[in-house]
Amino acid sequence: MFKWGLLVYNELLKIVKRKGFLVPLLLLFVPVLILGNWDYIEYQQALQTGDWKENMKLDIARKQEELRAFGQADSPTADILRQEIAVGEYQLAHNISPYSEHSVFGFMNSAVALTSIIGVLLIFYASSIVSKEYSMGTIHFLLVRSASRTSILWAKFAALAMLYVILSAVLMLYSFIQGVFLYGKIAFDSVVVTAVGNIAVTESMMMATIKAYMLDFLPMLLFAAIALCLSVLLRSSGPALITTLLLFLSKGSLAQLLSKYEWSKYVFVMHTNLRMNIGGLGGLTETMFSIAVLLFYTALFFLIAFFAFQKRDIA
Repeated sequence: MFKWGLLVYNELLKIVKRKGFLVPLLLLFVPVLILGNWDYIEYQQALQTGDWKENMKLDIARKQEELRAFGQADSPTADILRQEIAVGEYQLAHNISPYSEHSVFGFMNSAVALTSIIGVLLIFYASSIVSKEYSMGTIHFLLVRSASRTSILWAKFAALAMLYVILSAVLMLYSFIQGVFLYGKIAFDSVVVTAVGNIAVTESMMMATIKAYMLDFLPMLLFAAIALCLSVLLRSSGPALITTLLLFLSKGSLAQLLSKYEWSKYVFVMHTNLRMNIGGLGGLTETMFSIAVLLFYTALFFLIAFFAFQKRDIA
């Protein structure tokens, strides 16, 4: 286990020591700055709209009117309206201002939306983590070691998982710094109100942020497995990178396109937004099913990469 841990460390070191690794880390701060300025402008505009309670009551009344138009029909739009009404009524009843979202931890929670950039970076490194060994000729030195091919491939995959954790930590740090700069005071008791089914519940803003990063971990790991698989099969990072990126960026459109088919629930693109499930659009059963589908496809792509890597001639 210790030797395998060293393998993982070495693979992670290869990524970190690459030329230009600091560039994406620095560039990751740019969207945080843009999002921060946007969030602050939105906050200033909200303050000028008057009493938040009166605005909330008007918003709830408008949404209730929209909901009545659906009647008893069950639809995703109607479900979203019911959840938003439940959240609004809870905030009114417990005097929880929606402006609390515009705070240090609130901004950190908003910045979770930028994990898609981490996904792109993860795909970039996953698509070249094996093919680069072939192109640079270092695959020969790697395979003459005492470690088996199985251990080597597992170590590379584990390094990609660790990379997600590192990049997520960097993004959290950036959003914290920007949040402090914009809003100053750190409110450790700030909460986020969400709906589970049609019932509003509160959760610590910080815990909600950490949970969101954790929920994005498995979908990101799946796309890393796809990029790794294609990289092993093709021995080239270019096609693996382009194919996986196209799939990653179009996953939402593909899910919408396939949603009309009953069999689509077994396709992984339908389950890449676990935060939506936890947020109330799906129950515990649906969430566990989504996790099972993601785990299945991640294991499938990794096994394909594993067998291809085992049989691959390094000459």
